[in-house]
Amino acid sequence: MTEAECAYAIAVISEDRPDEIVVARKSSPLVIGLGKGEQFIASDVPAILEYTDRVIYLNDGEFARVTRGSVEVFDSALAPVSHTPHRI
Repeated sequence: MTEAECAYAIAVISEDRPDEIVVARKSSPLVIGLGKGEQFIASDVPAILEYTDRVIYLNDGEFARVTRGSVEVFDSALAPVSHTPHRI
């Protein structure tokens, strides 16, 4: 059997938790923009530059829980990961 290789950047909202978004990436770009009382998700900085100049670049295999007031990043083993925001 051959394993398929894929690339993705995905954002998921649950009907049970409409105030949070879970995002993940593998081999595709995903950036989280940090605002005041709001966050932004995009595949590249220019898409959100109008709204914020502070971003977190998600690394391959990481995922994040994003709410209006916070961003929590985790690795594939569910361990918290600390990211220093970049100023654009």
